[in-house]
Amino acid sequence: MAFRPYATRPLRLAVQVTGDLLMLAWTYLWVTVAISVHDLVVALASAGFRLRDGAGGIAGYLRDAGADAARIPVAGDDLAAPLRSAGGAATNVANAGQQLGDGVTSVATPLALAVAGAMILPFAVPWLLARWRYARRAGATAVLARTPAGTRLLALRALATAPPRRLTAIDPDPVSAWVRQDDRVIAALAGLELRRAGRRPPSPARSGEGPGHR
Repeated sequence: MAFRPYATRPLRLAVQVTGDLLMLAWTYLWVTVAISVHDLVVALASAGFRLRDGAGGIAGYLRDAGADAARIPVAGDDLAAPLRSAGGAATNVANAGQQLGDGVTSVATPLALAVAGAMILPFAVPWLLARWRYARRAGATAVLARTPAGTRLLALRALATAPPRRLTAIDPDPVSAWVRQDDRVIAALAGLELRRAGRRPPSPARSGEGPGHR
């Protein structure tokens, strides 16, 4: 299947290129925002890891102090007990900091993707569908215009879908002209359909080719 993603008529082409550039700029903007959100969340997670490191260091110090106090004769166990208890509490704080950091970090990527997706997809999906449909239609139209039978089919499509004022501007009775295979009228009708698809009509020399030429 032939695809023609861009028109050959300058005005239509300019509109398409401008739309594509705007879509790319919008996508780039929100990807950048999503990356910033990810970095911000990771920075918030670092607070939990700093808490883990600080509390972990205190816990280690208290455990060492408790071990040293336990070696003191007679009163060693009494002195070591509160130090060990404080060391355990500091360990719990360190674990909480680890969990906080891990939890916040695990949210960073999904949150960034959600931000980007929520702002990009509502625009990107219709844009992609519209561009896809245009590329298919323009490609099929360009292929049909290469043959006399395809040109007549394009002319018939123009008869079925074009505004009446445009049809009568080509010929007062375009249907009869199409039935009697008037090459001039068929070429003009096909050119009308090509222009609606953003394609340039064939040259006059080419439009006169094919059976039934007079």
